[in-house]
Formats: sequence, C-alpha cells, structure tokens
Amino acid sequence: MDIHPLYDESEWRETAAHCAYATFFQTPEWFTAFQTGDPGWRKEVLTFSFADGATAIFPFLSRRVSRTSHLMCSGPAGVYGGWVAKTSLQPDQQRQIVDYLIARYPSLVWRFNPYAGLQLDPRWRLRPDHTSVLDLELGFESVSKKWSENHRRSVNKARNHGVEVRRASSIADWQRYFCCYQDSLHRWGDKASSRYRWELFSAIARLSEQSVSLWLAEKERHLQAGAICFSYNRHTVYWHGAAYKEAFPYRPVHLLMQEIIRNACNRDDKWFDFNPSGGHEGVERFKKGFGVQPLNAPLLDTRRLTMRQRILFGIRARLSCKWFRSKVRETREAPDVD
Repeated sequence: MDIHPLYDESEWRETAAHCAYATFFQTPEWFTAFQTGDPGWRKEVLTFSFADGATAIFPFLSRRVSRTSHLMCSGPAGVYGGWVAKTSLQPDQQRQIVDYLIARYPSLVWRFNPYAGLQLDPRWRLRPDHTSVLDLELGFESVSKKWSENHRRSVNKARNHGVEVRRASSIADWQRYFCCYQDSLHRWGDKASSRYRWELFSAIARLSEQSVSLWLAEKERHLQAGAICFSYNRHTVYWHGAAYKEAFPYRPVHLLMQEIIRNACNRDDKWFDFNPSGGHEGVERFKKGFGVQPLNAPLLDTRRLTMRQRILFGIRARLSCKWFRSKVRETREAPDVD
C-alpha cells in the first residue's frame, strides 16, 4: 500500500462519480460547503494505491483542538465518511486503510458508509449505530403501503388543514427555513446534537439543484416545517429538518416526508435514507412508522483506543506499505518475456 496526498479535486470528483457506493457526503461539494460554514476546518485528501492497481481516495476535515493535537473528521456533521474507489477493494485492502488511519490519527472520528460493504474488524472497537432506509425499487405505492396507520392519518390531517408542500425556489426560502431552525434550536436547548451557522445553509443553497433540495411545508403561505435533502448516485438522504412548535397539530412533517419520498421514487432512486437518529428515541419512532429497514453505520473514534492498540495497528500498516514497495520493485525488475 502506498499513501500520498491528493490536491486535484477533479480526480476526487471523477472517482466519486464512478464509485458504486458513493453518496453525496463523499463528494468535494459537501466538504467545501461544510468548510465554508465553519472555516476552522481544513480539507485534506489522501490517496491509497495498491499493487494490483486499485486506488482509493479518502477525504477528511481537520481542525486544531489544542496546541499539540487536531481532530480529524471523515464525514462532517456525523454523516457517512470513508473512501471512494472506481473498483471494489479487497477485504485485506480495506483493513490496511483502516489500520493505517487508526495508527496515524489518534483523534479520528469516522462513520462508516453502510453501502460500502466493509468487512468489519472487532479490533477497531466500533461504536454500533445504524441508519434507517427505504428500498424504493418497487415504487412509491408499494413503499407507502408499509406505513403505519398513524402516519397515514397524519398525512390526511395535514392535507385537511390546508398544508401544502413545495420545493424552495429562492434564497429567501432558505432564510425563512433558517429562522425556523433557529426557533427549533431554542426549543431543543441542550438536547440539540448540533448547531450550524447561516453560512453553511447559504453555501448549501448555492450547490447544484440536482444534488440539493430544500422542501417546505406551508399553511396559508406561512412556513410550518422544512427539510434539506441531498441526492446522488440513486440515493436521497434526509439530512436536516426543523418545524415550528405551533405547527405540530397540523402534522406538516408527515406530509413533507411523503412528498420527498414520492419525489425520490420519481427520480428512480434506489434508496431513501433517513440518516442516523443521533440517539433521539422520538426521532427513531417517527422513522419506524414509515416501515424503514436498518443498515449498519457504526462509528470509529480512535480516541477510544489505547496507545498500545494504536501501536499494533501501526506495525500492521507499516508491514503493508513495505509489502507494497517490494511488489512494485519485483514488477519493475522482472525481465521482459517475448
């Protein structure tokens, strides 16, 4: 295995476009938007090359947390991180990458991509977690038949109260949504798992409409709730949502999700992804009402590992790199055969 930094984002972008399991969260656009929203982060990209010609590109963000240490984040905002590759990596190649990163970065946080088919190693001491998804292959009618009776009633209740759903069409719509988010943050208080500045939403709003959508639920033109989704590679993911408390009796979020899922089906997406719930039980119950299925999305946090454990991973990683160099040398020195 050979490792070197990558400075050409076009190569990263092309690799993601040809990666069977890439989501929007592995694209340069997501990393750039998040960095714009919080300039304290610095973008870095590594390339891992193997003797059989396979190559993997691994992006992450880093920020200084003390005079001597940095926090490394693969998947800003707790979303899916990891590498993208044009061809599938062998299990031993996957292990070599993870071993190297554990040994190299003592403060790395990384949520594994549930679509990448990683072979998990218990020695990584992953924290179990999952995301909730809908398989959209059979179409909207089949998907919606699995919803709970309560969810169906809530959708009808929203319609009966005159709630309507539309896609945002201007920066003013994004500003209205941000105000709704600020109101939600005030209501959540210390229970909020994250807090984002307007600069992040502004950066996301400027991205391609093919990848980003803000959906609004309105009653008599007054905003009730909203949701931000990202679409990429036949995968639509619900990333962020907010609602006014006074709108709860009208059930706008249920109707909002119905229309977003319907749109994903019309796009011929394979997956609709609700994203992990951040430990919020109420959020998890809400998702279950849509008949979701769980996909493993464990979290690697190298801060949980001891120094001895990381040294052992470092030894394995160095052996992998030494083996790679010896195989390359053998190839270069092999005689030509006519």
